Amino acid sequence: MGILLDRKLIDIEMVDEMFGYDVKLVWEAWSESFLGIRKEPGLFGPAFRKYFEYLYDEMKKREQPLASETA
Repeated sequence: MGILLDRKLIDIEMVDEMFGYDVKLVWEAWSESFLGIRKEPGLFGPAFRKYFEYLYDEMKKREQPLASETA
């Protein structure tokens, strides 16, 4: 999803509706592992981690304005 979002092929709102909570939950639980092995090849290679982190960051940015709208 992160690469699609980066290339503007999918809308952040759609990603949030489908995976929002899961993206945050997984990244926050595994971010140290992802970052600690950022340059290692394997299942979670550099591109996967890069775009997963990008997706998480974009979700957090989206969360801030939504929180202020509901306050």
